[in-house]
Formats: sequence, C-alpha cells, structure tokens
Amino acid sequence: MREHAALLLDRGGRQYGFIHLTFQEYLAAVSLAQKGQQEIGPVVETLAAHVDEPAWHEVSLLTIGYLGIVQERDEAASAVVEGLLARRPGPPGEALVLAGRAVADAGASGVTPACRQAVVNALLAAIRSAEVPARQRATAGRVLADLGDPRPEATTVGGMEFCLVPAEPFRMGSESAKGGFGNEAPRHEVEISYSFSMSRYPVTVSQFREYVRTSGNELGDPDGLRGPANAPVNWVSWHEALAFCAWLTERWRASGRIESNRAVALPSEAEWEKAARGADGRVYPWGDEFDPELANCDDAQIGEPSAVGCFPAGGSPYGCEEMSGNVWEWTRSLLADYPYQRLDGREDLQASRPRVLRGGAFSDDASSVRCAVRDGDDPADRFRNIGFRVVLLPFSSGL
Repeated sequence: MREHAALLLDRGGRQYGFIHLTFQEYLAAVSLAQKGQQEIGPVVETLAAHVDEPAWHEVSLLTIGYLGIVQERDEAASAVVEGLLARRPGPPGEALVLAGRAVADAGASGVTPACRQAVVNALLAAIRSAEVPARQRATAGRVLADLGDPRPEATTVGGMEFCLVPAEPFRMGSESAKGGFGNEAPRHEVEISYSFSMSRYPVTVSQFREYVRTSGNELGDPDGLRGPANAPVNWVSWHEALAFCAWLTERWRASGRIESNRAVALPSEAEWEKAARGADGRVYPWGDEFDPELANCDDAQIGEPSAVGCFPAGGSPYGCEEMSGNVWEWTRSLLADYPYQRLDGREDLQASRPRVLRGGAFSDDASSVRCAVRDGDDPADRFRNIGFRVVLLPFSSGL
C-alpha cells in the first residue's frame, strides 16, 4: 500500500502511519459507523470517552454524519447524538457543542426532528446557565446560530424586547482619580425627565438583514451581515444605524406597535448610561466588581462578538443585557466635554463631528467596559467591534 497508493509513511521497524490525519479520522469514523449499524451502545461509549479530546472531534462528526447521510440511518445518528447528551458529565460542555455541530453538519435529514429539537433546547438552556463557563456559552450560541436560533427576540425585528427605564436622576461619569478616563469627569447628576424603553439586546445580524431585505438599503460593508445571525451586527456606520431607526419607526407606526408620538432612535449617551448603570452609580451593569464571566471582553477570551443572551447575569438594573462588552454601541450624541447638557447642541443629528460610542467590546479589557467609559468615532467609520442598540422615546424627549 505504501509503495503503490502513497497513503502511508514508513516510520521504520515495520511501523507505518497515514500521510495525513484526515485518512485516519475518516477510516476510524467508517469503522465506528459500521459497528453502529448493529449496536449503537459501544459507539456512544467510545465517542463519549473521548469527547473532551480535540483529536476525536472530527471522528465524532464524521461518524454521526456517515450514519445519518451515507447510510441513511437518521435514527442511528440520532441515537448517537442523544447518547452523547445523556452521558455528558456535569453542566453542558463539549458533548453538547459536539452534538450541536454534528446536527448542523448533518442537515435537515441527517437526524430525526426530535433529536434536532432536543439539541436546540439544550443549547438554549446552556447559553443562559450560570453553571456553564462564558467561553462555552459563547460557543453554544454560535452553534445555535448554525442550527437556526428559534428566539424571535434575537433574530426578528418584530420580536425585539425592550426594558423600561424610569424617569429619575442618576450619577453620570466618574472621577479620573478613581479609575476613570479623563473624558468621564467630572461626575455629575443628570435628570432625565421622561421614561423610555431600551432594547434588551444590541441589534443582531438577522434583524439587520431583515431591514436590508425590506428597505432595499445595503450595508456599506457586506462583512457586517456574514456573522452569526444571533450575534450583534457590526461593521455598521452611525449613518446606517440611524437609517435603521428611521425605517423601524415608520414600520412600527404603520403597524400600530408604537403610537405616532413615539420614535425608535439611537440612545443619547445619557440615556445609554442610565439604562446601563441605574440610579446608584455602579461601575458595571451588575455592580462594582468586575467578573469576566459576566461580559464578553478580553478577559473572557472569546475573541469575537457572541450571540446575544449569553450573559444574562451581567444585565443592568432594568434588564438590559450586553451593555458591557461584546460590541461598542453608537449613540446619537456628539462627543463633547462634561457636564452633559442635552440642549447644548450635542444632540444635533445634522452635525458631522465624532459620535459617542459606549460599552466596550470583546477585544477590550475590564477598565474599558465600565458603564462610564466614553469613546468616539467619525460617523462614517465602521469596524468589526462596533454595533448599536435602539431606544423607544416619547415625544417629550425632544428628539
């Protein structure tokens, strides 16, 4: 075989190895799948014993795929998937991610509908579980996107959820001497005289796709629509975020979802900070102490935007999530010195100066995902770490 097929390497002493690992993975999978046609139990036991070993991941995926597609035995493939889920130790982990990827690879006919639904339900539970580490929650969210995230609040414009933020004063900014950056000072009290509703999550790729499809407007950088459907849209400019808000206002007014005296808008930086930290001046949305399990930032070591809803314990006092990390979020405010004064021209939507960004992103450290952190960028710019969320405002807001 070595001399005529060139599939093996001579390692000496009558020992041979495959010229590429893929051959070994494929043949191992075929061997397991053939055994699975007679009895599933040993196949499940073999794969479950190696579920945490990266070298076995491709073998597992190929085995399930071979059973479900090549052998047209979706019941056998489903039994392997369900067996892996049943044998996972402790909280959901590698076995669940592996099962999800196998089902996604198998397609609609590779496993039974019941098996597919069981995996989706397990992934949904995992991304909201405090027992699952942040990195695994993020991975589960990405696999869920591959399978088709069923959550309307994460994938449809009509399902978007909002959190009520009451009219009350709050402390905005921070003092440089206490760990803040220079443009956060001075710390001062701001009165927002109207209540408003902030979206629970940033606008996602799927929701922005719906806008592009319905409005006919195109995103300036197509990469913004190539991410997971349930993750925040990125590579979006301030002007494009503003156009999304105008489109959604018109659509929801026409459908009766909102009254004619309400509008969908980008939040001002004061509205954003109030929704993130509440009235007690906390450092992070969840409190004063940093925890890498509560935000998608550099300390969580995820390295990319994650599916919305993966950090429920990191929510703000009003229920808004992802306000710390994941992606920076555009506000409608111009970058200007403190104290914040709503009527001093910084809310002029026609001005072309830099606009305020809030929240930090997956690539930032703990100090940059505090509620008070301010950054700014040219409204025409777009980056991988910038997205946005929306707010529902009453006419009394002066928008």
